[in-house]
Amino acid sequence: GYMLYQNWSTNNQFNEHLEEARRKREIALSQAESPTTARDYWLEVLSSLQAAAAVQPDQPEIAQMRAQAERELDRIDGVTRLPQIYRIYEYTAPGSAPSQVVVAGLDVYVLDRTSGQVYRHALNEPRNALRNPTADQLLLKQGQTVEGATVGDLVSLSWMDDGGERQAGALLILDRAGQLFEYDPAWEQIALETLGGEDTWRSPTSLRTFDSNLYLLDPMANQVLRYLDGQYADPPGRWIAQADTDLRTAIDMGIDGNIYVLHNNGKLDKFYGGERVPFAVTRVPRPLAGGTALYLEVEEATQYIYIADASERRIVQLDREGTFVRQLQPGLGQEDLFRQLSGLYVDEMGGKLYYVAANTLYITDLPPV
Repeated sequence: GYMLYQNWSTNNQFNEHLEEARRKREIALSQAESPTTARDYWLEVLSSLQAAAAVQPDQPEIAQMRAQAERELDRIDGVTRLPQIYRIYEYTAPGSAPSQVVVAGLDVYVLDRTSGQVYRHALNEPRNALRNPTADQLLLKQGQTVEGATVGDLVSLSWMDDGGERQAGALLILDRAGQLFEYDPAWEQIALETLGGEDTWRSPTSLRTFDSNLYLLDPMANQVLRYLDGQYADPPGRWIAQADTDLRTAIDMGIDGNIYVLHNNGKLDKFYGGERVPFAVTRVPRPLAGGTALYLEVEEATQYIYIADASERRIVQLDREGTFVRQLQPGLGQEDLFRQLSGLYVDEMGGKLYYVAANTLYITDLPPV
């Protein structure tokens, strides 16, 4: 009699939770004109299904309703799930925390500021594995000597395209001592150049290039410093003209003729000619509360703006006006592949997304919009 009562009680609890999920689902489906309200009800559906599964797991109706709720939430939130994600390389140096990715052809360069190392990875043609996984992947490290100079704390990487007097593209690596190390992949050689005015720096975080000029984001100096082509040995100019500009929370920047500055609270500023211009991020279903990396290039190379949001384990994609396009996330159940998301590179033409999260480099196909 006790076992019969237990079975009756269990079935009763299960049916109550399942009926509650069905009821909330009907309400969610009726809220087509109010996506925010529908989203709240779909979350309640998942909560009721979880309670039902705790009583009687592995029920087909639970799985079907859960899949429906997850699809609807993705639709409301503008989520595009990424296809297969490939683990390319794991960084095992003590304290490894890779934070920046630069791609040139089949070469992927990764900066790990914490361990003070820069890596060069050669990819296979499908771009889903290393061409020679047993080869030494280290390109440059703190304490190494280059042309008689000792490499200091590493700050940032940037790719410099050919143009002007430059016959070929090269990787630029900057340290806090104002030393600029230029890696020529064709000759596999590293040359040294010293930037002028290093004593004016406070705490630079990002190096970018545009028209052979160098731009250095220095939040503590509340400034973007500019080195003109052919005048790198001279002190930099102060590019930001507005005195009321506050860059103290800035963490990354991108340049396409305008300069976009990302703050750690998810705010994105836009400047032209040193002056702030009207710009706002709009229509993001779950507004940005933080940001860890920004990626954009000239419009001939990338049409969109990408912001890594590690706290929500997503990459938010915007158009050039700041309007939400979609958010990229791993497949359901694979959210850990975006854990500690810290750097990204997007190849729209090649349809590839490169990123670093925790201590691993990943590559996946970029789904079309």
